Amino acid sequence: MRLRLKQLAQIADVNVETVRYYQRRNLLPRVTGSPGAGKYSETHVERLLLIRSMQSLGFTLKEIQVLVESQNRIQNLCDLTRQALARKMEELQAEVARLERNQIRLTCLMKKCKACTRGSCDIMNGLSKAALLKGELDCTDAEQAEVEGSTSVKS
Repeated sequence: MRLRLKQLAQIADVNVETVRYYQRRNLLPRVTGSPGAGKYSETHVERLLLIRSMQSLGFTLKEIQVLVESQNRIQNLCDLTRQALARKMEELQAEVARLERNQIRLTCLMKKCKACTRGSCDIMNGLSKAALLKGELDCTDAEQAEVEGSTSVKS
């Protein structure tokens, strides 16, 4: 199968400039030949879909590049890939924990909200550096337990 640049981009649901960018970053092999000629192969499609799939899992282009470049040089590619997946999982778990803490804080703040009067908002006034440093916006243990019981981030 020989594809033109536009066809390759359409298959992977990206624009032509994305394909060119990946080629400049050495994520996708460059091709030679006359302009407009079908010069992209199934290998290009597979690599492009791999890049998109890894991005959807949260991998950066730099992380993808390390793994892609390693495919040709490392015999223990599975070990390297497994380690990269484990690191990404740890990053995601930390992000989920941060989001859960923020969700609890926001719920507590919403419960503390009083009716606004004359354009003034207690929460906005309290969201100052001083209030944050003093812990005035933190939930009490009872509030946190109540929120944790009623709200959670789905995994």
